[in-house]
Amino acid sequence: MQMFLFYVLKTLSFLLLLDVGLSWAMAAGARISRSNPLVKLLHSITEPILTPFRRLLPHPSKTANFDLAPMLALLSIIVLQNLILGL
Repeated sequence: MQMFLFYVLKTLSFLLLLDVGLSWAMAAGARISRSNPLVKLLHSITEPILTPFRRLLPHPSKTANFDLAPMLALLSIIVLQNLILGL
């Protein structure tokens, strides 16, 4: 059970990084549509994870347009993974 939870968290980490990478690519002008079904699926998985962190942090416009929520979410996932491995 511990390893299952560990790998679920690892998968979520990967999806968060993929979401960040896609958002950077779109900001850089890549022709990726937000209406693409895979992009929508990815966003529907990552957004519920990021929303609580976004509520805690200042708006990206106050941090040089840099959204810190994914970083904080990934850090939290790493802490949870370490706690799970320590059990």
